[in-house]
Amino acid sequence: MEALEPRQPEPEPGDDSGRGDGDRQPRVAVLGSLSSSLDLEGDEDGAGPERARECRFGRVGRRSHTVLTGLRKAAGLCGILVCAALMIKFLAIANKTMAARHGHVFVRKNQLLSTLRTVCDSPACQQYSWELQSSLDINCNPCHSLYGFVCGRWRRGNTVPSMRKASEARLMREVLRSLLTVNASHGETATTTADKVAALVHSCLHGRRETAELAAFLRARGILPYRQRSPADLLAILVDLSANWGIHLWFELHMGSWSNGTPAVYIGRSKALAEWATMVKKIRKTRAHRRSILNTLKIFGLPLDQQPEAVGRVSSVDMLISAASVTINSTANTGPLVISVETMAVLLTPSIPVRAWLDALCSVQPPEMNTTRGTMVHIESPSCSPGGEPLV
Repeated sequence: MEALEPRQPEPEPGDDSGRGDGDRQPRVAVLGSLSSSLDLEGDEDGAGPERARECRFGRVGRRSHTVLTGLRKAAGLCGILVCAALMIKFLAIANKTMAARHGHVFVRKNQLLSTLRTVCDSPACQQYSWELQSSLDINCNPCHSLYGFVCGRWRRGNTVPSMRKASEARLMREVLRSLLTVNASHGETATTTADKVAALVHSCLHGRRETAELAAFLRARGILPYRQRSPADLLAILVDLSANWGIHLWFELHMGSWSNGTPAVYIGRSKALAEWATMVKKIRKTRAHRRSILNTLKIFGLPLDQQPEAVGRVSSVDMLISAASVTINSTANTGPLVISVETMAVLLTPSIPVRAWLDALCSVQPPEMNTTRGTMVHIESPSCSPGGEPLV
């Protein structure tokens, strides 16, 4: 009886052991996923680099899938936000449209111009219609403010300045022409009224450019004609201009009262003086500076033979005051000073007695105030220069 040979175990699928080269069969495996394929391939000997590469590719694929999913969600969210913004914008436009239809908009855009062009036969009439449309504020209720409705856009400066000046000149000519017509038809009584109206219109249009009013003002203040004045007279003029007229030539002075009701005087630096000093510092020793001084002297009627000497003196004083003022403004302020009128006169204005200060302050004080020697003065800058020159 032949010895039984031990039975060889059946080879596993994919196992090539015990087979010759001719018995090898193609390896077939069904990969359910990328990870299972990596596990199967990892069992082979000598497949280390390939396994690392395939693992890296697997991680990159999973990350790419995650990133693409996030981008898709972000794009959807952005689309929702854009749609919401467009919807809000559309609702806002619709709300404005409904408000404009039901609001107080009395003249639609170009409606007035198109209406006037149908009735205007001359270029002048069409020009007037254009100017009227450019001045109307269609968003203003004329029942509340007629001036704001008619001249609202002019007041905001939306028109060309040259057109505004041309309109003023044309208005002036029309007024004068109508006044001449009234004079010819109504006689002497109308002439007097017409002259008053013409003078009023002329003063409204050109009053600020006339020098006669300025000369009369200076004459009333005692500034013209020029004469040598004492420091007390100069102080009275400066106090009057600052307190009553708001013209702060050398200092800014206000009359008031403290919290307990006692009178108080406030003296501060003049901003106009600081600006003027800065300007003079830039243009001093130039022809423009001397020309401006000469024109001012001509306005006030200074004789020709005295003008060169006067220009030299005024120019020298301007440069002196400008240098002192610029030095003051560049110096750090040490804080306000509160002293009595008597102490201020002794320390800061030794050339002006206390009585002159009291007379000047009493001339501009309110009726309910009573300025005395003990009235406290709040001084922003105790002196005109760091060297301790007098205040006035």
